[in-house]
Order: sequence, then C-alpha cells, then structure tokens
Amino acid sequence: MLNALTSIAFLAVLVVAVSWLGPRQPQWMSRDGSRFITYACRPDTGATARWTRVHGRLRDGRVTLRQSFLARSQLSGQWWVVAVDRDDTHAVFTLGPDDIVLLRTRRGSDLDRALSPQVNG
Repeated sequence: MLNALTSIAFLAVLVVAVSWLGPRQPQWMSRDGSRFITYACRPDTGATARWTRVHGRLRDGRVTLRQSFLARSQLSGQWWVVAVDRDDTHAVFTLGPDDIVLLRTRRGSDLDRALSPQVNG
C-alpha cells in the first residue's frame, strides 16, 4: 500500500512540475547584461514564421545574434533595435533597419529592460 501511495505522490509531483515548467520559454541573460538567449524569427520568409532559439550579445547599441547549434534557420548578424511592441506577456522587438528580425522576450524581463532604452525611432 505504501509503495502505491509513493508512486501516486511521485506522479502528482511530476505532473505539477511539467505543467509549471512546460509553458515557460527558456530565456537567459548574463549578470553583466551583455549576453542572452531568447527566440527570434524573420517575418519575411514567405512561409509561416517560426521562432528559433538564438544566442545574442548587446554591445555599443547593437544586437548581435547567432543561432543555436541545432537551429534550422539562418539568424546570424548584427542589428539595431528599431521598434518594440508589447502585450500582456511578451515584448517583441523589431531589429533592423535593412534586414528585419523579430526578437521575442518575456515582458519585464532583464532583456526587455536592457533593450527598451535602445529603441531608435
């Protein structure tokens, strides 16, 4: 009987952990605020835009992105932050000016606070 209760309790804890962690997007920013991991996409691909995990660096008002190791899209380069759009849960930064890339982060996150002052325009 104790073995069955232990198994049920373990499954309950597992379900709670998965339901809490599942919808969260992995996002990270270094302590000095110069490096981050979040999601980006190109809106002009002609197909359905897919958010891809990217690694980035903030330096001298520019955002440098490189795709994660297993990413399929080509999201590497340097951009400026030209605009921002926010909803209840996310902030989507438009990077440009020539080649447009969208960068998505949680609203109020460290990355949101770091990129907001850099909006040009």
